[in-house]
Amino acid sequence: MHPIHRAFNDFYRTPRGGCTPKGSWPEFITHLTLSSSIKFKKFYPFNAIETISPRPKLFITGDKAHSKEFSDDAFKRAAEPKEL
Repeated sequence: MHPIHRAFNDFYRTPRGGCTPKGSWPEFITHLTLSSSIKFKKFYPFNAIETISPRPKLFITGDKAHSKEFSDDAFKRAAEPKEL
């Protein structure tokens, strides 16, 4: 397993990262359905980011963050006002 995926997996199995609804099994969130997988893969939250202007946007990312490329992409797509 990729180290980043392992870190995500480990976090979401802690009490702090858990998001299982009360009364459900914790393993429930790790087994996607076939239909939810397709919807998840097609979703990209930054496709229409320019439409939320003129609301200000602040992007915070670490230099070595695994997700830095997403922040960089969102910043390029976003209209002003914006700050990185």
